[in-house]
Amino acid sequence: MLHQLHNDNAATGAQDDHDLANGTPTLLQAHAIESGHHTARALGLRAATRTDLDARAALRALLREPAAFEGYRQRVMPLHGGARRLPAALAAPSKYRRMLRIRLDMSAACAVRDREAPA
Repeated sequence: MLHQLHNDNAATGAQDDHDLANGTPTLLQAHAIESGHHTARALGLRAATRTDLDARAALRALLREPAAFEGYRQRVMPLHGGARRLPAALAAPSKYRRMLRIRLDMSAACAVRDREAPA
């Protein structure tokens, strides 16, 4: 999940859209579709993203809209809180547990950072 949160939010240009080009759904796409935020448009764009660079750009823009992204942010932060508490319940304090918490924090920060307009 950490990898997917980072991967969903790290792509900034058409050359970085491996998930879109491969037809792999992302957590951000799933949230936008499930939440009803332009569901039909998101599904139509998603179907075209494998071969159409303009569709990829349009879907990235749709997912960056504040209405779509704020709901995603509200769902990710509780997941982060639960994941952050888990290592403390499972392992004694150690440098590895500390590193895991740092990685969790970095992934959550990436997932909920303010969205920038597409390049």
